[in-house]
Amino acid sequence: MPAASDAPSQEAPDSRKAPDLRGGVPHEETPLEEATRKKLGLQRWDRPALFRETAEAAVDTDLPFWLVLLLSGAIATLGLLLNQTAVVIGAMLVAPLLGPLLGLSLALAIGDGRLAAHTFLTILCGMLGVIAVAAGLTLVLPFTEVTSEIAARTRPTTLDLAIAIFSGLAGAIVTVSRERRLSASIPGVAIAVALIPPLGVSGFGLATGQWALVKGSLLLFGANLGGIVIMGMLAFLAVGMHRDDVREAARKWHDMETEDTFGARIASLPGMNRLGVLRSPLARVALVGAFVAAVAIPLSSSLEQVLREGRVKQAVAMAVNRLEADDEASVLTREIEFGERSTSAALRIATTAWISDEERRTVEAEASDAAGEPVALRLEQVLASRGDIQALADQLPTDPTPAPAPEASGAPPSLDAVRARVADVLASMAVPTAWRWSAARSAWATGRPR
Repeated sequence: MPAASDAPSQEAPDSRKAPDLRGGVPHEETPLEEATRKKLGLQRWDRPALFRETAEAAVDTDLPFWLVLLLSGAIATLGLLLNQTAVVIGAMLVAPLLGPLLGLSLALAIGDGRLAAHTFLTILCGMLGVIAVAAGLTLVLPFTEVTSEIAARTRPTTLDLAIAIFSGLAGAIVTVSRERRLSASIPGVAIAVALIPPLGVSGFGLATGQWALVKGSLLLFGANLGGIVIMGMLAFLAVGMHRDDVREAARKWHDMETEDTFGARIASLPGMNRLGVLRSPLARVALVGAFVAAVAIPLSSSLEQVLREGRVKQAVAMAVNRLEADDEASVLTREIEFGERSTSAALRIATTAWISDEERRTVEAEASDAAGEPVALRLEQVLASRGDIQALADQLPTDPTPAPAPEASGAPPSLDAVRARVADVLASMAVPTAWRWSAARSAWATGRPR
């Protein structure tokens, strides 16, 4: 007989026994399930009620559900197009997809094929609807630029999968614990998972013909989907939601469905009544795990590329610091082009003394060693001055055969006079050094004797 604190007095002594899903062999609740259930504040007699509440929230897909879902897709798309982070976060809060996802996790945990089909079709239809809304808005509005909010959801990595896994576990714990004080955490879970924005990016990419965006965003949505479902499923299994009392509650709950509900229509499909997903909980976990592993393969490749780009950018930054170390040069712009196995970096530099090719090769070798791959540095040097016009003139190449001076009524100004005039003008102007050089060169060209 279980302890009085763990079960009501009218509970039968053998209530912990349930037929095994693999072959109908009775077995007791495992110590791990009992310990986890108690730690989360879930009693055995609460499990059927937990199933009903989670399932009802998952299949509550009437007109308001679809309207709110499509509106959240429209909000997310506008936030992505306008590059407004706050608007995108608002769309995450509005989106009602977390309920069907947890319902799918529960269905897979207990082996309820009817509920699994219902929730999966809800998720699929919702996904297609949000993509259609996003594509329609993109076609109507004059926005085709890939904003930073859009770009951030086109290159998912395994870190995004980890976020989805932790978020799915958090959502399942909030659902299983049945603690009202934790219900406020659900909006935070919705933000962390970010289900709707990737679908908005998919619609944008579809409308603009940028298939790389569609591929990356759908991969991110798949990672979120897999992470939530597998962790929710494991959490439900950990508290014994696959035991016979819950499965009996599921059967009774399905019997109460009227013929005009979405679930009843699904059940009427040929072969649906014989659909048991898979009879073993382990097999169901393996099925979802295989999907997550398939998603993780391209995510790992993307993570490697992100790490490589970060390493190369750090190496180029080190090269920039090396060139600027003697305070004779300043890098104005940098452009990095990643190849398959090498990188090319173009630097535009303002310098008071020409950087030799030997020095460039030395810095290039150091950058290649730091990046772990060949890094080619291309320097575009702009001669600059700190106000010493004579030093600037000495850097300029001289013309040994000047053109004959044109006939003029007055004598042309001397070179010293031109230099003095330019120096006076530059000294009176608060302009950048590179502009000073440009003005000096222009004055030199116009004032030169011909």
